[in-house]
Amino acid sequence: MQFAAEGGTFTTAFALGLWTASTNAAIRFTLDGSAPTETSTLYTGPINITNSVQVRARSWEAGLLPGPLHSESYVLLNPNVINFTTDLPVIVIHTFGGGGIPAVGSKFASLSFYEPQNGKTSLTNAPRLSTRAGLRVRGSSTAGLAKQSWAVEFWDDLNDDKNLSPLGLPAESDWVLYAPNSFEPVLIHNPFIFDLSNQIGRYAPRTRLVEVYINTTVRDED
Repeated sequence: MQFAAEGGTFTTAFALGLWTASTNAAIRFTLDGSAPTETSTLYTGPINITNSVQVRARSWEAGLLPGPLHSESYVLLNPNVINFTTDLPVIVIHTFGGGGIPAVGSKFASLSFYEPQNGKTSLTNAPRLSTRAGLRVRGSSTAGLAKQSWAVEFWDDLNDDKNLSPLGLPAESDWVLYAPNSFEPVLIHNPFIFDLSNQIGRYAPRTRLVEVYINTTVRDED
C-alpha cells in the first residue's frame, strides 16, 4: 500500500492519492482511526484532506489474504504557528479528537519529530520521524500538575511495540517525555546528572531537550 504523501503537517488542503501494486486489488480506507475492513469506504479517487486526520488503508484481492495495513497522519497547522521557528527539536502530538492523555491505559496519538535545518526548526518542514504511539500520564505526585510527564510507547499499525530511533537516540519502543516542574526549579538536574554519568562510562538514560505541541481537542460527534 502506497500513499502519495508521507505523514506530517500541512497548511492548505490537498488531494491524497493511494495505490497498490496489483491493479486487481480494491483499496478500503477509514478516517476515524479504526482499522479498515472489507466493508469500509472503497477508494475510487484521491481523498480530500482538509483537516487533521489519520488515514488508514488496506487492500483486498479475491483469493488472497488482505494486504498490509498502512496508516499516515496529517496535521493541519494553525496559522499562528506557521512562521514559528526554534533552535530545539519539536515534537507534535495529536490525538485526532480522542481527548487528553489518561493516567490509566494508553491513548492513541500521532507523534512527529522535527529537527533543526540550518540551525532552525520549522513545523512546515517534513518531519524526520512520524509514528503512531500510545501515551499515558507518568508519575504520581506530579500527575495533577499543569505540565505532565508522559510515558510513550511507539506503535506499529497493529498497536504492537515498534522500535524507532528519534533524535539520534538508540532505537527503542518505550520512551519518556519528562516535564520539569516545581520539584526541579532549575529544570536541568536530571539531564545534567544523566550526561555526567554517561561521560564517566556509567549507565544513564540519554536525553534530548525538545519543545512539544499537543492537540487533545475532543471530537465533535454531532
